[in-house]
Amino acid sequence: MAPKNKKTEKKKDKDGGKGKLPSKVLCKLVKDDFLRNYPGLFRELVGEGRYMCRKCGRVALRKKSLCKGEKL
Repeated sequence: MAPKNKKTEKKKDKDGGKGKLPSKVLCKLVKDDFLRNYPGLFRELVGEGRYMCRKCGRVALRKKSLCKGEKL
């Protein structure tokens, strides 16, 4: 059995497809060109944002997706 990729379990195509959400926080994923390479998964992380990162100002659906998240 091959080891699973830590960032995403499945990578369908450039538009993000359906796959496992990454374990890294959104703040670091953006630096790794995650938005450009997987816009579909990026949309899942952001969704209808409920939390904001106090450090960089990004918004996400889940607090654990941000490095210093706080409720909006």
